[in-house]
Amino acid sequence: GTGRAHAILVDSGADYARIVGNVFTNCPDRHLTFYWDPPQPTYGWVERNQFLGATNVALGLHGLEHTVTNNYFIQDPDGPSRGAGDAIICMASNTRVVGNTFTNWSRPSGSTAHIDIIQAFTSGCTGDCLSTNVIFERNLVVDCRDTQMGMIEDQEGAGALRGWVFRNNVYDRVSGLVNIYAPSFQWYN
Repeated sequence: GTGRAHAILVDSGADYARIVGNVFTNCPDRHLTFYWDPPQPTYGWVERNQFLGATNVALGLHGLEHTVTNNYFIQDPDGPSRGAGDAIICMASNTRVVGNTFTNWSRPSGSTAHIDIIQAFTSGCTGDCLSTNVIFERNLVVDCRDTQMGMIEDQEGAGALRGWVFRNNVYDRVSGLVNIYAPSFQWYN
């Protein structure tokens, strides 16, 4: 409830940031953002945080070489942490999202919002949406109604999104699929 757009903003050029052991809740827009203006941050480490709900996005990733591990993305869509936002937007390359738990991440009753566990896109970007070689691995996604596992779209067709790997994840009671509109994706267990 900071009253600002971001609870934590890792700004341009702020490399090697470590965000560990925080609880994010009631932020009006984004809980944590690695900023998109050049030079984008590199080598961020996000571990053991709790992201409770999201109005827009819980975690926004831009830049290179980030690791997101052992975090809890929890949303009670009709409770105190309700929101209609995505868990992660990833516009970062060479990034690993590993060993996280996503639960009850769903849109509130009556909402028509488009909710994703992980999303990436190029529409409206000005060169800041490169997202290649992303690994989404060993994550647990459970009890997420009215939610897509993901939406990855290279609307510009410029190859800015490619080379993602979805590996050894568990999806249980997730109502939506993943839409991939980009080349060179791998999905396996």
